[in-house]
Amino acid sequence: MALIVEDGTGISNANGYVSVAEFKSYWTDRGLDYTSKTDTEIGSYIIRATDFIDGRYSFKGVLSTKTQSLQWPRTNNSGGEIFDTRFNKSVATNEIPNTLKNATLEIAGASAEAGTGESIYNKPTNLKSKKYGPVSLAYEINNGSNQGGNNSATLVDYKSATNQ
Repeated sequence: MALIVEDGTGISNANGYVSVAEFKSYWTDRGLDYTSKTDTEIGSYIIRATDFIDGRYSFKGVLSTKTQSLQWPRTNNSGGEIFDTRFNKSVATNEIPNTLKNATLEIAGASAEAGTGESIYNKPTNLKSKKYGPVSLAYEINNGSNQGGNNSATLVDYKSATNQ
């Protein structure tokens, strides 16, 4: 599937909040080089990151158009700008907030770094946790997946793994 970037007009078949060029520029500015990845690969990371954000989070306001495919752009319930109290600023009805773009770029970059093309933010299905007083430990059980068929455990970041 080709990457179609939302430009703030409520494109009916958009599937990404940022372009491949924005991805490359963002990560080059941060000292990372993704020239080994094709534009198609980068586009797929962006699409997955956008899907993750739109599927996992809810936002203030309502969709700007009835036919748009993504959660942004948005308006308030009267059709005007949304006021973001966290940053004390208004978000225009045709704007994709930079914080949303940066989040998309971070998630897409993490997926690219993982090298699998899958989001690293997926919650593990075999996550186990134990609480010992004020200390919590989260781990994944890898049933016989290592050599010799022995069970092993991998520590994970419990907060991000459980989306808390």
